[in-house]
Amino acid sequence: MNDTTSAEFVRKFPKLAKALESSGRYPLHAYSRFERILQQIEAVWGTLAGHEYLETLLLTNRTDRQGFDDPVASELIRIHLLHIKQYPDRHQNPNDPFSQIN
Repeated sequence: MNDTTSAEFVRKFPKLAKALESSGRYPLHAYSRFERILQQIEAVWGTLAGHEYLETLLLTNRTDRQGFDDPVASELIRIHLLHIKQYPDRHQNPNDPFSQIN
């Protein structure tokens, strides 16, 4: 990917770009193949719905899914972990007894 692609990403996904700017590593594999997924992440970034959406991308009970290739999966996992770090209060699961432990 090149600088033009990075600039496009920053323009199209300002919330994600701001969250990822310190690393300077944008999810350009996901951008080139799954732009609609990044649009949805951008729309729900910083919310409980964002946490839930990221989890549904990474965890599923559906057997008819192929899954993401390694570069895209790595980018989505990194985004999910960043969301957890930046918005820890959006990740409390009332059904998980360990989610309340600090």
